[in-house]
Amino acid sequence: MSNLAVAKRYGQALFDLASEKNMLDQLERELTDVMQVIEESHELKKVVEHQLMSAEIKQEIFRKVYSNRISPTAMNFLLLIVHKRREVALKQIVSQFLNLANEARGIVKVQVKSAVELSSDQLEKLRESLVKTTGRNILLEVTIDEKLIGGLVVRIGDRIIDGSISTKLNMLEKHLKNASFEQE
Repeated sequence: MSNLAVAKRYGQALFDLASEKNMLDQLERELTDVMQVIEESHELKKVVEHQLMSAEIKQEIFRKVYSNRISPTAMNFLLLIVHKRREVALKQIVSQFLNLANEARGIVKVQVKSAVELSSDQLEKLRESLVKTTGRNILLEVTIDEKLIGGLVVRIGDRIIDGSISTKLNMLEKHLKNASFEQE
């Protein structure tokens, strides 16, 4: 089974459990912290990614690192993921869970790539425009990509709005290459 299918299944199961136990906000905070610790710790990241290390050893490491930091529900979830040997998909599973939590709150995560840093005024205007377009609350995730030259690339779920200069130049180049010019 692909990591995406695993992430959807486990993310949905965790979301259902969190909703049932009224722990959505708490599990979101805890799992965000768990992923941050893993990303910041080179050693812990190696443990998570190590395919030959036994599940029991990984579970013990998770217990030592997180036992005083997260709820029993979050801990049991992590231990289950390790037991089922799905830890390589942990980041995707947590991401899927966070997407479902945001969706339940009526929040859409929008990824924005910009060639330059946007001012707070520009971000607010963009957010307002996206709220009008989607009819939902917007959580902007902005990254800088100088290769765009100028403009923005906005991703809302599966939909991409590409208003970057680099894409427009590439389209112009293709158009000119395919154009036939007649001489009189």
